[in-house]
Amino acid sequence: MGFTIIELMITILIAGILASIALPSFSEFIKRGQVRTAAESVQNALQLARGEAVRRNERITFTLGSGAGQTSWVVKDSAGSEIQKSRTSGEGTSIVTAVRAPTTATSATFNGYGRIADNPDASATLEQVLVSASGTSLTLRVEVNKTGGQVRLCDPAVTAVGDPRRCLL
Repeated sequence: MGFTIIELMITILIAGILASIALPSFSEFIKRGQVRTAAESVQNALQLARGEAVRRNERITFTLGSGAGQTSWVVKDSAGSEIQKSRTSGEGTSIVTAVRAPTTATSATFNGYGRIADNPDASATLEQVLVSASGTSLTLRVEVNKTGGQVRLCDPAVTAVGDPRRCLL
């Protein structure tokens, strides 16, 4: 038993229609994954800086890339030596952007207690990083609590009280 050419053409046509329907949602899925990955990378780096500050009992500084929309970062000790890992902007994707708050801030320094300390260069302390991408509805925020130093990833679109994804700042 074989298939006729008409049956094969109908099968290919149906597969093509299904693929054209699924492609936009798959593209959105990929972009949302890139936003989540970039936001989690920033969150993990801030938590690394905080943890290293407590472990070493010294000031550790997290610095976010200085270019517009950069998601690159580096974690350095008080002597300026890089700690364990940094992320270059080339490791990420060009569609993801990071917006800092305050806009002039590029770094956050943690003291030996894991709390936010003044930056060594007296610049503004990084409080929030808003991560998004063009062509997707997902925007995530990484928050740094100025008093306790806790680092948290949240979704600004979630407003329900009691939802753990809700932003606090």
